[in-house]
Amino acid sequence: MLREKIIKAKGGLPWEFDPPVVRPPLLMLVAKAFLLLLMAAACGFLLFFPFSSSSHIHFQELTGLQGHRVAAFCAFTRSCSSEDNAMHQSTAHEGASNRTPPPQSVRHIVLQERPHEEKVEKEITQGVKASKAGPASSSAVPPLSIPGSTVQEARIALSTRACRSPAIDGYTKIDAACMKQSPTNQWFQAYYRAGGKQADLVVHYDQAASYDGIAVAWGLTNKKDTVEECAAHCLRHMPGDIPGPFQQMPCNVFVYCPLEECWEPDAWHATKGDCWLKFSEAPAKPEVNVRGDLSRAVKERHPEAPPRVQWVSGVLLPPGVELTNGTWSPRVNW
Repeated sequence: MLREKIIKAKGGLPWEFDPPVVRPPLLMLVAKAFLLLLMAAACGFLLFFPFSSSSHIHFQELTGLQGHRVAAFCAFTRSCSSEDNAMHQSTAHEGASNRTPPPQSVRHIVLQERPHEEKVEKEITQGVKASKAGPASSSAVPPLSIPGSTVQEARIALSTRACRSPAIDGYTKIDAACMKQSPTNQWFQAYYRAGGKQADLVVHYDQAASYDGIAVAWGLTNKKDTVEECAAHCLRHMPGDIPGPFQQMPCNVFVYCPLEECWEPDAWHATKGDCWLKFSEAPAKPEVNVRGDLSRAVKERHPEAPPRVQWVSGVLLPPGVELTNGTWSPRVNW
């Protein structure tokens, strides 16, 4: 009766009675809000993550390039502290690219006794050991010293390339003035002035590899019976031994043919005993023409090529400076 009275008071019929409003519980509202936030976070991650990854890669490349330039400047002006040099060297390694030849097989020959150093793995090479001084103690071996520079300065100088590759345009546009002023040549000149001897450098061999450089002794007319004799000739060669625009360049790279014939993708016919003496910028990071098993691309361009490189190459470096895998030279595409 009360309900009918209320309906009649409103002037309506019983079936026109307004039902009560049903409100959703608070827990359901909170759950919907959380679900919306979760979906928004997922969309943001999918949009931002690829950009963040690519930006990080580009940043590494830029900082690596800048690190090499600043480190080279520090090495020769000597205006930076040792902490600065270490920081720039670390930055250069972080930004280094992966465009390196495959790992080399290296033998080290030390021509006179040197203090031994603790061997540690270094990330800039694959399959190559690098030297690092051990922790200081009363019985520790004193660190290596190099006439005219520290080991760290030598590492930077002998890994820095300031001039264009000599193989560009088929060796027809070599900048002799740039090579003379290059960090590598300047380091060698300072080494000699400080009393350093060519014969005290360490010989590093790379089996089945051909290194690039500027010839300071012509291999076709410089015959040796063994690769060790070829290395010994490089150890005897001094700036001024030859005429021409490269007479002030030291020998820091040698390339030897140990077989009856050694294939190469140019017009020369190399035979047993050919001993090329060369000057190369950045001998600790040499320009590699070919190494190991020849690639399919090389075999397609040169069907007559053997399956594996026939040359033996090597470099001369001061004690404490390691030979890395190097970089490909323009001749890799010949």
